[in-house]
Amino acid sequence: MFPNIRLWVIKKIQNTINYISLKFGNSKQRKIQSQVTHFLNTKIGKKYILNHPNQELTKKIYTSFSKLRKHKIVSQIEEDVYYVYLFSLLEMAVSRIWAASISDPLEWTDSDEEKLFLELNINASNRKIPVERIFIIKESEVVEFLNIVPIQKQILHNEISEYYFTYYAYESQIPKALLREIANGFLAFDDFVVAKDVFSDKEIRGIIETESLAFYNKIFTKLRQFTHPLDITYYKSKTGNDLTA
Repeated sequence: MFPNIRLWVIKKIQNTINYISLKFGNSKQRKIQSQVTHFLNTKIGKKYILNHPNQELTKKIYTSFSKLRKHKIVSQIEEDVYYVYLFSLLEMAVSRIWAASISDPLEWTDSDEEKLFLELNINASNRKIPVERIFIIKESEVVEFLNIVPIQKQILHNEISEYYFTYYAYESQIPKALLREIANGFLAFDDFVVAKDVFSDKEIRGIIETESLAFYNKIFTKLRQFTHPLDITYYKSKTGNDLTA
């Protein structure tokens, strides 16, 4: 599809999405739809859609809106759509972002999606939005974990930013019941929506919902009891190396 025709199709779909967002759904669903629509109209969003190999991506996003409106949850979103939700929520966050990560190998890779995901996390902290991330790691895999470049970038940003907070918790020290509740990890935005990771078929899929924030806030508060600062001091103590930009 030629770029100008593709842009026209995207615009038509976005207009339909805007109409549905205003007419249907409760306020939280409308807010999510509005944020995704806004992201698709930003420079970053337009570039991402135009460069994406799936020309049906915008249509898939529209279909996911319909599910969200009807069920207050989007279950098992495919990877490409899930990333767009995450990008949008990161770009539009205004008060707080908090996340628990199980440090799956599919996360923090050098893919374009993961690079943009990290960039938008850092951008949020640069807008003075607190970003708090807890990494759950196995003690036997600490050095391997610390050698991941995106992890190193976050440790460095934690050192210079007043709004980016990185912590680690050893999996062996977390109660099994709490680990079951954390499952594959999650991200929450502005205390109104949670994105739950689902690792399936070598993809990062996800579930978007608006009804369980109190539950996940409670989980996150419990998890904090087992955390320690993920900083340069910890990095050096485990690797024996200095960490510089």
